Amino acid sequence: DQPLNDDGSLKNPQAGGITWYSRDNRNYLYDLQYNYGQGQTFDIQSNFDFSYRISDRFTFESMNNLTYYNQTTMGYTDPSSNAGLSNKGSVSQFSNKRITRFFNQMLKYNETIDKHNLSAFVAYEYSDYMYSSVGAAGKGIAPGSQIVDNAADFLSQEGTKNDYAFQSGLIQATYGYDNRYNFQASFRVDGASRFGKNNRYGAFYSVSGAWNIHNEEFFNVNALNLLRLKASYGEVGNVPNSLYASYSLYNLNAQYNGQPAAIPGQYQNLDVSWERSRDANIGLEIGAWNRLNLTVEAYNKNTNGLLYSVAFPATAGWSNQWENVGAIRNKGLEVALNADIFPNENPFQWNLGFNIATNSNKIKELKDGNDVNSGNKRFSEGRDIDSWYMREWAGVNPDNGAPLWEVVNAQTGEVTTTSNYNAATLQFVGTSTPKFQGGVNSTMGYKNF
Repeated sequence: DQPLNDDGSLKNPQAGGITWYSRDNRNYLYDLQYNYGQGQTFDIQSNFDFSYRISDRFTFESMNNLTYYNQTTMGYTDPSSNAGLSNKGSVSQFSNKRITRFFNQMLKYNETIDKHNLSAFVAYEYSDYMYSSVGAAGKGIAPGSQIVDNAADFLSQEGTKNDYAFQSGLIQATYGYDNRYNFQASFRVDGASRFGKNNRYGAFYSVSGAWNIHNEEFFNVNALNLLRLKASYGEVGNVPNSLYASYSLYNLNAQYNGQPAAIPGQYQNLDVSWERSRDANIGLEIGAWNRLNLTVEAYNKNTNGLLYSVAFPATAGWSNQWENVGAIRNKGLEVALNADIFPNENPFQWNLGFNIATNSNKIKELKDGNDVNSGNKRFSEGRDIDSWYMREWAGVNPDNGAPLWEVVNAQTGEVTTTSNYNAATLQFVGTSTPKFQGGVNSTMGYKNF
């Protein structure tokens, strides 16, 4: 549609006698004469950090962060605009507020004796998040009115509130000898408000070590400036994406016979707990001629207590429940190669990198051994977690052009075909897990530009 008349004035599609093809019969540019929005944002980010050196060995560090964010918006639709004709004008107002807090208090220790270096710290960390919003819209307004309460009738109202909190206590120690051997161990206890009181806290640990072979006296390969062997084993925890995974939730935005009504949603599970992943990793780093770097790493990761929102049947009354449904194993290999094409003294620098990885996974355990459906996928013991579970396409009937899908006899395994989609057999038909994944990166610069 052409939004302007021949004389340059804006077309009003509602005026009549004007050719206008779009379905809504509105000219956006015409409405901009009347309709507008306004907004104000108040955003504070504050930090108070300090470090106090207690002695040559001990240091206390404190990190404290507070943010406050508040936004208000107003949207005005004039009764004379195309968009405002049906409601005789409308106005909306919205406000939201967000507060976050983060505190970390750490006592650090560091000492070097001859070729030995020992460092450690113990820390406490706390963070939380609070959010709330409210909004309303009204219709039937006097031209120029920006107050919802002045509207003849309400269009909509909205509002929400959510919050969560984490806290952790941790200790870590690192030992190094002569820049040849390095060892690290850590232990932490994490607490999350997303879990119920029965399993709110989880304890996790890790150990790691590295051997700088290139710093050994017996190593004498001029071409290699780096040769490091490293290994690690540790456990980490994961939380559900739902802020209230352990609670029963009700939808309170309904009404029955003019009275407020509560509709059951998520069902409680006070025993839902941390998802735990135990990761074993071994790797080799090689640097050659101060220009070429190769990293090869192999890993084996076992995850137990998989967090999953299990859907209930429609007759249950409740919609879902968060559960720890089983265990999965991932293992794979990662290779990364990085090279500086030109020597450091060259004004033009070009760094070229390549990486490739392969990963395989298998579901080791599911709750009660039962399969779990997830859209067009299905979790099943012994299978890939990204296994497709659907009707398998079998081509087109050459006689009549009708589509065909497979029908599998459950007793004999015999495969036939049907043109009735609903009569076809739901079955595993491959996975979406890639055999390989990787990438190439390139960075160029000239005289530090």
